Amino acid sequence: MKKSSAKQQQEVERVKPQSEKVHQALILDPAQRRRLQQQMQQHVQLLTQIHLLATSNPSLSSEASTTKILLKELGTFAQSSIALHHQFNPKFQTLFQPCNLMGAMQLIEDFNTHVSVDWSPRKTVKKTAYEFPCLPKQVAWILATSKVFMYPELLPVCSLKAKNPQDKSFFTKAEDNLLALGLKHFEGTEFPKLLISKYLLTCKTAHQLTMRIKNLNMKRAPDNIIKVSASFHALLGTSP
Repeated sequence: MKKSSAKQQQEVERVKPQSEKVHQALILDPAQRRRLQQQMQQHVQLLTQIHLLATSNPSLSSEASTTKILLKELGTFAQSSIALHHQFNPKFQTLFQPCNLMGAMQLIEDFNTHVSVDWSPRKTVKKTAYEFPCLPKQVAWILATSKVFMYPELLPVCSLKAKNPQDKSFFTKAEDNLLALGLKHFEGTEFPKLLISKYLLTCKTAHQLTMRIKNLNMKRAPDNIIKVSASFHALLGTSP
């Protein structure tokens, strides 16, 4: 009997920390909370920007609809969070409701109802292969004056362009950085490029990522984050 009781006690002690860990709440210190609050404000700004630009382009109606859904979803999360905590803390403030969310929702409703985007042709100039169209003047004015857009460094400088299947794949520096980050985090998985395409660079296929890595690792390619990582194992610890 004593051995049986001791064994049961050991089992309880072994399971107890796991149970406590499951129910442990995430606690943010003030600095972490401010950082998350800023990231949520930036998230709302980016969603709103993409909605305005996508709404201005009939070929991007799916993207316009998706961004609006995501903004409404934040509002739903905020309401649920407030309802859950308000009875215990009437002054509770949820991070699901950044200060620019309500303004963003009102802005897109007003934009879709009242704003007519002028797509009259500009002065004809020779365009390069990767040139994007200018911002419509109505959208540019809203971006410059609305308080929803709290971070000027995130403002777009051109319109969005629907992808043509025949267009040559083009990578920005930021996309190269995400590619390197993905190679690091998905190292050791069976299909890292598929995972990068799914979670980090959704606008690029696994084949395009493979070709990009190959091109950046060529001898004639200038120094870049992929080549440095592959050569010195500074970031990846292994070759892509």
